[in-house]
Amino acid sequence: MNRVFISSVQKEFAQERILLAKYFREDSLLNTFFEPFLFEEVAANSHPPQKVYLTEVKQSSIYIGILGCDYGTEDALGISPTEREYDEAKIRDVPRWIFIKGDYDLVRSPKENLFIEKAGNDVSRKRFVDIDELKHEVYNSCILYLKQTGKIQSSDFDDSLNLTATLKDIDIDNLREFVETARKKRNFPLKSNAKPEKILSHLNMFREGKIVNSALLAFATNPQHFFLQQLLSVHIFMD
Repeated sequence: MNRVFISSVQKEFAQERILLAKYFREDSLLNTFFEPFLFEEVAANSHPPQKVYLTEVKQSSIYIGILGCDYGTEDALGISPTEREYDEAKIRDVPRWIFIKGDYDLVRSPKENLFIEKAGNDVSRKRFVDIDELKHEVYNSCILYLKQTGKIQSSDFDDSLNLTATLKDIDIDNLREFVETARKKRNFPLKSNAKPEKILSHLNMFREGKIVNSALLAFATNPQHFFLQQLLSVHIFMD
């Protein structure tokens, strides 16, 4: 199981932190491979907070940094917990996924701007505007991580036709929600009430009367079923 350390200014991203952890735990695919960690879920104990969160970073497989406008409470050396956690992940060579809320013109704390610039010099970053977009970007990073680490192995899996899946396996509400978001943000040409096969065909996810595996990754009611039993060779490594 891959432990995911979710790092951010707690007050600024209180809702996003809870919803992202919930997403990891409730998604049928993600909860097979990932377990999120939130500092606020730690039981009361006698250890200093800094020791607790830095220890958790050391024990994590992935660091997720959610950066916004606030830099956070600074310690005696003027460093926030989020940046301390980021630095510890870098020292330990823990993969760091950075997600920045808002565009470049958003007014941010000067130190937060410096932190974002620092992280940008180390790793690639993704921007988001709301929790749905954040979950989408995190999901993509998770799938890429599973492929890169060999926990999901497939030759041209994403573009392959699935021989057993049908349109009944697609979560229609999820598909329509995607269309609504895409229409607002990317001028997607189809309406959410269009037939599912038409939407999927437009996305190159439905061909020859068959569903493409990438559609199952994005929209299946139970994608885990297809990951574990169909065209993939899946290896779940237990720590």
